[in-house]
Amino acid sequence: MIIDTHDDDTTVVVVFARGNEPIFAQSFDVYVNGRCLGVGSARQQEHDYGTDHTAIYYIVYDATDYLKNSKGVDNFAEKVGLVTNDGLVDWPISERDGFVEGTYNTPFNAIFYGAYSTMAKIDKVLHHDDDAAHYQDRAATIKENLIAKLYDDATGRFFDSLNADQQINRHTSHHASAYALCYGVYTDQAMADRLSQFVANDGQFVGSIYFIYFMLKDLFESGHAADAITLLTDPNDQKDHKSFAAILDSLKATIAPEARSNFYKPNPTLSHPWGATPGLTIVQGILGIMPIEPGFSTFRIKVRPGKLTHLNLTTPSVKGLITVHYQQEADNRILEVAVPMNA
Repeated sequence: MIIDTHDDDTTVVVVFARGNEPIFAQSFDVYVNGRCLGVGSARQQEHDYGTDHTAIYYIVYDATDYLKNSKGVDNFAEKVGLVTNDGLVDWPISERDGFVEGTYNTPFNAIFYGAYSTMAKIDKVLHHDDDAAHYQDRAATIKENLIAKLYDDATGRFFDSLNADQQINRHTSHHASAYALCYGVYTDQAMADRLSQFVANDGQFVGSIYFIYFMLKDLFESGHAADAITLLTDPNDQKDHKSFAAILDSLKATIAPEARSNFYKPNPTLSHPWGATPGLTIVQGILGIMPIEPGFSTFRIKVRPGKLTHLNLTTPSVKGLITVHYQQEADNRILEVAVPMNA
């Protein structure tokens, strides 16, 4: 979206809603007197800066719309217990590890399992108990059928998809198992361990810079931080090698790129949010800093250093800066944390 900010100060407000009920709103790219103020509240900016010319543009995302197909129809197949959605497994297509698309695809069913589980939590907070039960039941049904129909116990991997007649496409791309692991589609830790071993791929990334977010997240959350850190810190910086070192040293990237290099995509941009996985992974993965309650009223710090012996991080939160220092020497481990005084 392009907005003319010549005459008016401008705020773009993104509203996330459940049906007609706003859940939260956040504004971006606030321009006051030609100055970008970044993230904030549109009304608060008006009040604080005393401008009478703030043009507010609302972009509303209804969460329930994303639980339907492109025609706005519920895509859950009752007889199969899975959804029929398709979409972005990875990009470009050549990075999809040979993924075989069908009518019922493992990656999207895993994503929908996560989405329905989240909607159940939202509805519970909003006291929509019937809807919460509906979404939780649907999430449980998808998880049960994914494991029953698409998990291969012999290899510890997920098959890619089912056709309309429920015939299995028996190819096992890393993407199918990684999405399932990322969203918690497993019955116990033993199953998660088998999936993690496959996803970790002996310390070599599979897929694009977009997909590796899911690889790293699921390894951290399933108890395999050491494997995730091995991938994240691969020192091989040879041109076109699939490592972050290669992106930094060969691509000379100082911001978040769309692809690893021109070899993988001839026309990549250098300003793609999905290329920001390392920063996100350091904060949420290695240091394990995550909010437990809204607004960081309470939050978690769960340091998972793997082979790393020294960690220093300062990261912002809405409550203020959070600083973590970790050091390991011989048998001694020292962890120092500074939290905002109002947290």
